Amino acid sequence: IIMENNILKMRIYTRTKRLFAVLFTVLLLVMHSFAQDDSDWYYNKPIKAVVFEGLKTIKSGDLDGVSSAYIGKPFTDDLFADLMNRFYALDYFEDISPQAVPGDADKSSVTILFTVDERPVINKINFKGTKQVRKGEIKEKISIKEKDIFNEAKMLIDERTIRNLYLEKGFTGVQISSHYETTPLGIEITYEIEEGKATVISKIKFQGNVVVAERTLKKKLSLKEAGIINKGAFQEAMLETDRQAVLTITEIFKGKIVDADGNPV
Repeated sequence: IIMENNILKMRIYTRTKRLFAVLFTVLLLVMHSFAQDDSDWYYNKPIKAVVFEGLKTIKSGDLDGVSSAYIGKPFTDDLFADLMNRFYALDYFEDISPQAVPGDADKSSVTILFTVDERPVINKINFKGTKQVRKGEIKEKISIKEKDIFNEAKMLIDERTIRNLYLEKGFTGVQISSHYETTPLGIEITYEIEEGKATVISKIKFQGNVVVAERTLKKKLSLKEAGIINKGAFQEAMLETDRQAVLTITEIFKGKIVDADGNPV
């Protein structure tokens, strides 16, 4: 619950920051138009290009999917605000400073120049406390990867991803926390994992199963007893699913006597 509240607060803060950034930029453009007679020359002029300064890790080609939809359209406040929102939504940048520059000598078109401050890159991801689950398996499950642009909200979401992985393996008491630090090479993330003990299913029993054989019921369950093939990991979330499976099979064979394979006898 605490993690979900943190993520919600972070999303609200980010959206508020983006909104104020866009409103502030539009306000500057409007104020500038009053300061000079020719300051609003770019309004209703077709957008010739969208270019960037300050890119370090991100390639300009990665941003073409957003900017290309605006090329050729006349510049308006609404269009510009929408363009800014789309770039902020990528979560690539801490700050974006726009500037309108002539697209040609007679100012018949406009080029939008964005000076950007990129978010830092993830240099390393550490896992501490892992004994029963391979680090490689955890890395495959989480969404953030080394060399990605750092996003704290995704880091917190991946805490839940790691926890779910452990729950699937029967570690019902697992505890996950994360933190990060800024280094000269980028962001270093560390996940602290307290695995606890795995809960293993040693035996599954049924009571009152007169019509359907125990072996037939066990085949319908997602949870399995520990054995040579199955590890018997206990997953509390699967209890209700298996209960419904038992109810379904008993309803199907109600009034019938079946053998271990589910065949009427």
